[in-house]
Amino acid sequence: MQDNNKLELSVVLHDGYGGFSILPELAEYLHKRKGWEIIPIQGMELKRSTNPHIIYHTYYDEKPTLNYWCADQDSITFRSNPDLIEAVQHVRNGLEQAYNQKQIEWKDYYYSPLRNLKVVTVSMQLEIESYNDGHERIVTSIVQKKELT
Repeated sequence: MQDNNKLELSVVLHDGYGGFSILPELAEYLHKRKGWEIIPIQGMELKRSTNPHIIYHTYYDEKPTLNYWCADQDSITFRSNPDLIEAVQHVRNGLEQAYNQKQIEWKDYYYSPLRNLKVVTVSMQLEIESYNDGHERIVTSIVQKKELT
């Protein structure tokens, strides 16, 4: 039975030092499989696009770096994007398989920045509460939190 007062949200979180960034493997997956656009930029020139499917790739002195980023990459909207969640799960599963099949060494698996990316699902219970002679507010409570990757 479905609970109409329950809302679930999956979000990509970074669980390590250094903070979240778009890893090259994720940029490639999003570009090739989901049609996201990769736009090269020089240095750290500020770019802001309203299109959530744009990834910026930084170049210095016309040489590409490993630095990929999106304008709103720290927002819940971006981190809960189904394409991003799929990319993280797919690329992480590929890393796990490569390690399990002895295609990469332990140190390359253990120190991979991909291992710091997790998909967490939060379930929330929402209720409308009448609190003062007809005035209403939304009351929330977290029902559960589970890690998917």
